[in-house]
Amino acid sequence: MIIIILCVILPSRKAESVGITMSPIDEQAIKDRLTKTCPCRVVTRAAIKEAIANGADTLEKVRAATGAMAGSCRGQRCRSSIEGLLEQASWEKDLEI
Repeated sequence: MIIIILCVILPSRKAESVGITMSPIDEQAIKDRLTKTCPCRVVTRAAIKEAIANGADTLEKVRAATGAMAGSCRGQRCRSSIEGLLEQASWEKDLEI
C-alpha cells in the first residue's frame, strides 16, 4: 500500500531514487484516474477513456455513459477536452487498421 502511495505522490525520478520504477503507461493511468475532465460531475479522464473504449464514439454517448457534460455548466468546461479524447481515440483506431 505504501509503495502505491509513493508512486502517486512522487514524480517518476524521485520514485526511482527510492527504488520504485514506473512505466510511462503506469504514470499515464495514474494521471488519468486523478484528472477530473468534467469538474462539475467529477468525471475522471480514465472514466471518459473507458467509455470511449467501450463504444461511446460521440459526445452524446460519452454523456450517457459517464454523466459528463450534464453538470451545471452543461459541458462548457469539459466539452473540448472530451472532443480531444474522442479525436485521439479515433486517430489511434485509424492507426491500428
